[in-house]
Amino acid sequence: MDKYLIALDMDGTLLNSSLQIEKKTSSYLSYLEKQGHIVVIASGRPFRSIEPYYNELGLTSPCICYNGAYIYSSSHEFEKDAFFIPKDVCIDVVSSLDRSRLLNVMCENSSSMHLLHQDDVLGKYFFMDKIDIIYGELKDTLKDDPNIIIFRASDEKEDFKENITQAVEKHGLKIRFWSGLSSFSEIYSPHVTKAHALNKIASYYHIKKENIIAFGDAPNDLEMLEEAGIGVAMKNASSELLSKAKYVTPFDNNHEGIYHFLKEFFEK
Repeated sequence: MDKYLIALDMDGTLLNSSLQIEKKTSSYLSYLEKQGHIVVIASGRPFRSIEPYYNELGLTSPCICYNGAYIYSSSHEFEKDAFFIPKDVCIDVVSSLDRSRLLNVMCENSSSMHLLHQDDVLGKYFFMDKIDIIYGELKDTLKDDPNIIIFRASDEKEDFKENITQAVEKHGLKIRFWSGLSSFSEIYSPHVTKAHALNKIASYYHIKKENIIAFGDAPNDLEMLEEAGIGVAMKNASSELLSKAKYVTPFDNNHEGIYHFLKEFFEK
């Protein structure tokens, strides 16, 4: 039996609109993992926010966090991998923005989270109960380089997007605006993607490109789907991803899209 690596974005892909894994999808992924296939979660979230789902599926594989900026592994054999954004860059970018239109900034690494102030909206996605949180201006509080920087704006108008983009790109970095949450944006390195992290994991397990199946729904999944031998957009994916993906699930993330695709693929 050929071994496959199955990479899964979380929000809008593995998770339904209630932030749960559909029952058949959960059961079938656990079954495939027990059959010897490698199931990898690939998310923009930190591991502590991924962990409940990771445990639900009974996974032991490495996990792609922060859109590829950090690879978590419980195995000492797989070397953990991390990318950091210089803290001075973070401080400079924030100082360049129109603060009247910036609701919050979140910088995080594995030891601490830094926020301008408390934010329940960000907390919904980043599980703030398992990490030290430090509030205040980044120039006063940020002592270590973070893995990720998230902005939450008060609006999604193009002039403020241009303000953020210019502040970021002068440092050789890029900005992405979250699909479905356009008032959220994220700094990232053009050299750090889910695809970059996925290749490292595939190399570790000696999985050929044609045996990589990757699922996603948003523009930050594009490189991963292009890198996989079998790149699959969810039926509910962004128009950009749907136009470029090799395959599309027959159903969306609320109706067992991953389950139906994988069952047909492995049992055809």
